[in-house]
Amino acid sequence: MSIMSRIKNYTDEQLFYKLLHNKTRRSDWNYIRELRSRTTKSVYEQAMALTYQDNQRVVLAGINILAQFGFPRLFQPRTMNRYFQILKNTEDWYIVSTTLVSISHNNKLLTDERVQFLSRYRKSRSVEIRSGLQHALSCCDHDLAIEIKIELSADKIDHIRDWATFSLASQTELDTSAIRQALWARTTDPYLMARDEALMGLAIRKDPGVKPLLVQALTSNENHDSIILEAIEVFNDPDFIPLLEQQIIAPDPLWPKDWVQGTLERLKETIQSEKL
Repeated sequence: MSIMSRIKNYTDEQLFYKLLHNKTRRSDWNYIRELRSRTTKSVYEQAMALTYQDNQRVVLAGINILAQFGFPRLFQPRTMNRYFQILKNTEDWYIVSTTLVSISHNNKLLTDERVQFLSRYRKSRSVEIRSGLQHALSCCDHDLAIEIKIELSADKIDHIRDWATFSLASQTELDTSAIRQALWARTTDPYLMARDEALMGLAIRKDPGVKPLLVQALTSNENHDSIILEAIEVFNDPDFIPLLEQQIIAPDPLWPKDWVQGTLERLKETIQSEKL
């Protein structure tokens, strides 16, 4: 019997016991995911109770179970209230960063006041906390949240810049000069993934200046991700049709031909539909 099959047969009490007492931590997330799926008030209350304990491992278990408890989320207002109580009463970087990431799964309930509270972490020396803050503010259009994400898009840590740039590029429909300026700043980022996210954000906003950068990305051998092809689709310029066709017939193509073929077909279809 597989580990997941065994876990399905455990009682709630057995799952909590194994999560909190097993010497090996390899199966922790399997237990957490199973408990999240058992959307009873009893499981929720037990998870909530864990967050009041004076033990890091126990508190983290409770925070993580509550983070994605049910879909759509159950008891979300109470969960968010507890998360902010935790943040007000701890300086443990692991608990803080885990709580911030957990907020990201419930952040439709973020208010201006709560975003203001979270802003205290924007200058944190902890990479994990700054990363957690970016996730907590994902998809959040509050003015201060955008300001913080713009700041984090210039963070010294690659993955923080990448995620913050993604959030500005693709997780908001806002199109301000400050956002565009932040995206343009990342078009020369040494980290390729952040650079690609910036190109996508500018393509979404139909910024004419991004066109030569998309051409360069399509025809270079920098090992760009498929997001460049997606950005070309979004930019929706017929000038890319012959460039894509050249990639398909190239003897030594820079891209998987099925990727390029799919992009080409969708681009042609979109352009044709706009002519009708």
